[in-house]
Amino acid sequence: MQINDNPYPQYHRNNGLVKMGFKSSPIFPKEKDKKHFVKRPREAAMAMLDRINIAYVRARFNDTQIVSGLQVMPFKPDLVREGERTVNMLGIFMFSMLITLGLPSNLYLLVHEKESRLLETMKINGLRKRNYWIVHYLCFYLQFLVSILVFYLFGRYVSKLAYFTDTDPWIFIFWYIGWGLAQTSFSFFLAVFLNRSQNASMIGYAVSIVLGMLSATALCTNYPYEYHPDVIDTMLWYLHYIPTFPTNRVNFYLSSYCGFRTCIADYDRLHPDVKLAIVSSYYNAVIFLVLAVYLNEVVPQ
Repeated sequence: MQINDNPYPQYHRNNGLVKMGFKSSPIFPKEKDKKHFVKRPREAAMAMLDRINIAYVRARFNDTQIVSGLQVMPFKPDLVREGERTVNMLGIFMFSMLITLGLPSNLYLLVHEKESRLLETMKINGLRKRNYWIVHYLCFYLQFLVSILVFYLFGRYVSKLAYFTDTDPWIFIFWYIGWGLAQTSFSFFLAVFLNRSQNASMIGYAVSIVLGMLSATALCTNYPYEYHPDVIDTMLWYLHYIPTFPTNRVNFYLSSYCGFRTCIADYDRLHPDVKLAIVSSYYNAVIFLVLAVYLNEVVPQ
């Protein structure tokens, strides 16, 4: 026997023990006869343990009978908090998509300059290719830092989501710095194989949005049980070399904890696999930048 402690409410029956329903009309009069549900797996586990004890006593002592019950303490539903948890769960997809939207613009600009022969014109006028790469890399990275700073400050001080307010800021610092470097290097890598700005724009959005959604969905499918911090599988090693997977791995872990338990308030609480995903962004930045520099000299432009 076991109690269903799955963190997804849809996996529970409305049996009044593991999952209890209540009408929201006293709180929201407009929602007449509409029900909300609260999961209570701990109370259900206590009830099961009680029944096991009663069965054991009856099996050992025929003349002994125990009458017991479970007193469920009254609770006040916090729909605002539950709504915030829902937003944190939606962040598995939305937050990942928002922090990757710099890739299409970077890729479009690089390919557009190559398509319009602007780069060749600058080289004729004495521009060194090394300076061109340094200036564009720093420009793209500074744009990312400004946008991600606005994104984080808005979430922390304006919307005040627990995802931003209760999570250790150092996690975001290490994660965002690494992802910004990986995204910029990956932009230069993809630009090597593209010669039309229109194709670059479509591929950029496909990588940032479509591949981002696919990676988030794959993570939700393969690593759904984040409720227990010690029960977690490690991400397949080759997925660490696809830039969107490590960053979505980190975001999925943080969003799941904020949605189902409590946010990660200390960097040391991160699972080793999530720490590895953060580090993956840094060595992906180096790997894709080196490949971009090498292939730019080898692949016909």
